Amino acid sequence: MLAFAIVVGLLGLAVAAHTFAAASPSLRIALAIYNGFYLLTSVVGAVLVTDSSFQLLWMLVYPGMDVTWLNPGGAYRYWILVLGPLLVVNFVASRLYMPFRPAATAVARNLDFNVSIVSVSLVGVAMVAYCLFNLASQGFLGAGLPGAENVGVYRENIQLRAEMARALGDMHYGFVYMGIPAVCIASFFRALQVRSLAWWGLTFCLFVALCILYVSTLTKGNIVVFFVALGVAAYLMGAIRVRGMVIIGLGSIAVLTSLDALLAGTGLFEFAATGSNIILRMSSGIPFYVDVFPAQEPFVGIDYGLQWFGIGPEVPANLVVFNYMYPKITWVQGAAPAAAHISAYAQGGIGWSIVTMILIGGVIAFFGMLGSVARSALARSAFVGGTISCYYSTQVDFAGMINHSYGYKWWLAGILTILAVELGLRWFTQPSASLAAAKP
Repeated sequence: MLAFAIVVGLLGLAVAAHTFAAASPSLRIALAIYNGFYLLTSVVGAVLVTDSSFQLLWMLVYPGMDVTWLNPGGAYRYWILVLGPLLVVNFVASRLYMPFRPAATAVARNLDFNVSIVSVSLVGVAMVAYCLFNLASQGFLGAGLPGAENVGVYRENIQLRAEMARALGDMHYGFVYMGIPAVCIASFFRALQVRSLAWWGLTFCLFVALCILYVSTLTKGNIVVFFVALGVAAYLMGAIRVRGMVIIGLGSIAVLTSLDALLAGTGLFEFAATGSNIILRMSSGIPFYVDVFPAQEPFVGIDYGLQWFGIGPEVPANLVVFNYMYPKITWVQGAAPAAAHISAYAQGGIGWSIVTMILIGGVIAFFGMLGSVARSALARSAFVGGTISCYYSTQVDFAGMINHSYGYKWWLAGILTILAVELGLRWFTQPSASLAAAKP
């Protein structure tokens, strides 16, 4: 089994390295985000927990987790799931990159508008106002992380976050996770293009509003995602180099760890434990996914993103796995997230998992090409949102990265709303301009 894992791992790393070296700059960004976050949050931990001596530390970090019945790394499918994406996703992305040029060019052409600061401001302010009003109307405006009463009370914070998720609704989180960031990134691109103080001011205001919304709703991890989006945008425009991207990444991880520690407690042990979450939080669920399905539970069924129509799994796999991981936690229904292809395994087996790897490779290829042909702020924002979806494919199921509150549909909604407002303003003001020009 060890020999099989080594061969698959070395082959996958070789394919990933070759694909990255031969890729265009924009495709490299998408590949770096997918491979980097997948290696950091899933592969490293999934390899470590197969070692019996490390499992003692694993149980120390997560004392309530039941790992006594697991056999991490004891099946071929374990290593196919953990290491397979390095081979399949990167290979598919390299092969589909050029065939996607016509589709990506058509998208970029339809988004090729120099939007005004009025249209971007209207959309951004409307989204922020909706979220603030929603928080206030539900009584959560002052209940987030900034309050001293929230520091170190882990269970209360988790329960508060679950209550917020039920009360605030999908649109609220869609705006916070993706909609407002899409508007802010579009504003950031316009600021870099025209070097206008007004655009910089708008970008800063949206940035501050987002940070307030993140900590107010205890969605601390999305601060990292937003910093990554800003870094990608700055790198795409040549404002920073690779070293700047690395600094942004490390800084955002430090911020996440600090905020996570505030939820759990302020001691040194809490800080170290929350730091280990970066490597172990996602990867800890992988052995459970492999050993629960289908030996303990049947595959839950494929999620096509049609839950509104009653089509899809009755119980999501991440809830099933969490209950096996923490059987003694009954005060909240938690979830054990996993990368898209691992969630796909729980839905339909190893075959559906491989199909999902191919789909992810196609997503990376398309957005990599979109980044190459994009010229306008809206098209470039669409590319940045695509790279964020590449990140989410390492954290959630495939339907979720498109259709849920962190799905790309909300980023696209932000862009298209700006475009609609811009076209409406042009239509509304054009007759007046024509009439004024006709006057003597």
